[in-house]
Amino acid sequence: MVELGQSGLRPCQIKKVVNAMKTSYDVDVTSKQCADVLSEQRKQYKGKEFYGLIKHFQDKALVDSNQYFAVDLFEDGSPKNVFWADGRSREAYTKFGDVVVFDVTYMTNKFKMPFAPFVGVNHHGQSILFGGALLENEKEETFRWLFEHFLNCMFRKYPATMITDQDKAMGNAIKKLFPNTHHRFCAWHIKKHELEHL
Repeated sequence: MVELGQSGLRPCQIKKVVNAMKTSYDVDVTSKQCADVLSEQRKQYKGKEFYGLIKHFQDKALVDSNQYFAVDLFEDGSPKNVFWADGRSREAYTKFGDVVVFDVTYMTNKFKMPFAPFVGVNHHGQSILFGGALLENEKEETFRWLFEHFLNCMFRKYPATMITDQDKAMGNAIKKLFPNTHHRFCAWHIKKHELEHL
């Protein structure tokens, strides 16, 4: 069951595979039983896959000397936040970093952490990734940590404009760390919340 779960199958799919392989003497496995086995397995590895991500960045830094990554840890040494940008992204920022779009997505990754990409547009009108982060939460102190590392990574070059959603904690962190940057809200977020402000 564990191998099937690691390959990306959901508990209901695992149930079908296991039940198809059983002998006539075996009892049918339920989706709940499959989910419980996978949950126990995940508990054993909780946090360890994050270290695999860090190892990936360390290995990449051996090949790309301009690779940048920063890790924020809890007191017990477990990972809290991580930010990264490769050399190509850092180079692109020096040329196209006047406007940065920063939008924290919902927790749709295997770490169940908000993903926070820094995106810009190049001279061909194509989106380019300047860097990304996995965050523990969306509190002001977390954004301050992230923005400080973003600035360090990008040679302390401040964007002229930063476009974000209307998150208050994010806005406060931007005011403190990007004092001369024009902070604008994404039109999609304004439209989405327009009735709340009438």
